[in-house]
Amino acid sequence: MGRDEFSCLALQQLHRSNLWDEIHLATHPDQKVDRSSRLSVSPLKILGSSLGLPVHTIPMSKPEFRNWTLPPPFTEVVGSPSSKHVLITASFGRILPLKMLKLFAPDRRLNVHPSLLPAYRGPAPIQHALLNDEKKRVFV
Repeated sequence: MGRDEFSCLALQQLHRSNLWDEIHLATHPDQKVDRSSRLSVSPLKILGSSLGLPVHTIPMSKPEFRNWTLPPPFTEVVGSPSSKHVLITASFGRILPLKMLKLFAPDRRLNVHPSLLPAYRGPAPIQHALLNDEKKRVFV
């Protein structure tokens, strides 16, 4: 799950690893840019399509997303979470609802983030780290 160039880097590494039977992507819908009719297409959607991967589009609005159902094979899990599925988010920009998270075992969820979390949070964590001339990563 992601949208930007950073999520593309994560996908490229996952795809190259050859560890997965299947990789499914979920990304944001295409959006109009400025006041024009020109569309901004998710870089992750473009990359995933070029790799022949299934690409799923999440709903535009946050309320609709909260009620969105993950596509199969993730919804085919009955009872306890599947131990064969992994959820990886990278620059996704949405809070995943608990009903979605429950489809994956707690140790099968990973959020990849390029900033110095938890030191920098908010809308521009990378930019703030650069503005503050941070030189190294902080792991907590």
